[in-house]
Amino acid sequence: MIYTPSRIPGAWVIDITRIGDARGFFARMFCADEFEQHGLVPTIVQGNVSFNHRRGTLRGMHFQRPPAAETKYIRCLRGAIYDAIIDLRPDSPTYLRSFGAEPTERRVVFAGKVATAAGVSAGIDLALTLLGLSHGPAVAQTVQLALEYDPQPPYDAGAPSKAPDAIRELVTGVMADAEARLMAGT
Repeated sequence: MIYTPSRIPGAWVIDITRIGDARGFFARMFCADEFEQHGLVPTIVQGNVSFNHRRGTLRGMHFQRPPAAETKYIRCLRGAIYDAIIDLRPDSPTYLRSFGAEPTERRVVFAGKVATAAGVSAGIDLALTLLGLSHGPAVAQTVQLALEYDPQPPYDAGAPSKAPDAIRELVTGVMADAEARLMAGT
């Protein structure tokens, strides 16, 4: 994995190192030892998933104070996300400075003790990932086989960057209409 320091000490942009072949690629997305080497707590205590119908949706800010502070590892599975941090540590040399990152189209995101996923099947991907981390790959693979979870979509239009323009415009319009009706209470 590639760890790029941000302007805020202790915060990193973490990207995968793809090892590719004719089948696609393989990449590590979490390593407890590497997290510790970079000053991050690798214990996962929470996993979250979020979906937004509307571009530009604000999900909120989370203030953390020791001893309840958590390492957060955020990953965007489809579409785009802008994740920002603000250093509110009064004794820090970067006090009140901010940093933002904008990853795109990734399936599962870890933020220290927090893991998150987005997309219809990404919740299953996240559950299998966490099961593999907590109980080992054999247990996660056993559950995957028991569920017969083997997604093979018939079309490659599952992300805005892959969908034909006409389909993307149709979905955007349908979602906007549905949101308007929901907001109007009809």
